[in-house]
Amino acid sequence: MRDLNYLMQCAGTIAHDAGDLLLDFWHKPLIIEQKPQAGIVTQADKASEEFIIQKLSALDSSIGFWAEERGDVSNNSEWCWVIDPLDGTTNFACHIPYFCVSIALTHNNIPQLGVIYNPITRELFTAYKGGGAYCNGVAIKVSKRSLADCVVGICFPYVETPYGWADPIILSVWHVMDIRRMGAAALDLAYVAAGNFDATFFRRIAWWDIAAGMLLVQEAGGKAIDFNGGPLTPDYQSLIAGEPFFVDWFCQLVKEHS
Repeated sequence: MRDLNYLMQCAGTIAHDAGDLLLDFWHKPLIIEQKPQAGIVTQADKASEEFIIQKLSALDSSIGFWAEERGDVSNNSEWCWVIDPLDGTTNFACHIPYFCVSIALTHNNIPQLGVIYNPITRELFTAYKGGGAYCNGVAIKVSKRSLADCVVGICFPYVETPYGWADPIILSVWHVMDIRRMGAAALDLAYVAAGNFDATFFRRIAWWDIAAGMLLVQEAGGKAIDFNGGPLTPDYQSLIAGEPFFVDWFCQLVKEHS
């Protein structure tokens, strides 16, 4: 059995160092490439990913990888590192200080540990299954605010999704205090775990965007499921994460308007 606490500590150090690497690119000219229906990629993304994979490979060469730029090279391994080397690339390229490094370790596609690092604020969010959630070593919990006082983070997918006025994402605007689209789903999930956001929800974002953050939310006392109340898997189509009452309310809203 792998020592999840030890691996989490190591992954946290690697995420921190990858964040410092990203900051080296922060004020440098970037080479920006378009990815088909997947936004943009820069040399900062690629350098961060190569660094993370190199360090994690040295840690345990038997664990596979699923990284945003390299793709799934897990070779059907039961254990797999799921890596987003720079979540919020558009923000990064536009010098908007909201982005992060996200690393998860999954076993049979179930997250066992997750780390998310915000290089700008130097916040390191960590969790392993059954061990609670932390920010810079201090325990964190999801919020307990009333529905009318909630602030919710949302993301839009790169692929076309038919939103309409009856869509629960649109309808929820009228029930909460406010909604924010910040541009980095993994960091949104970390801030849900820490109680800054009360919830986040979106459709059709990639597995590497959520694998670490969903565990953080769960270990912070929240729920992370799909809009129909089912578990999140690598081919998920929707996500709602937050304080359990909010998640249950949102799923009921989806049910009423489906």
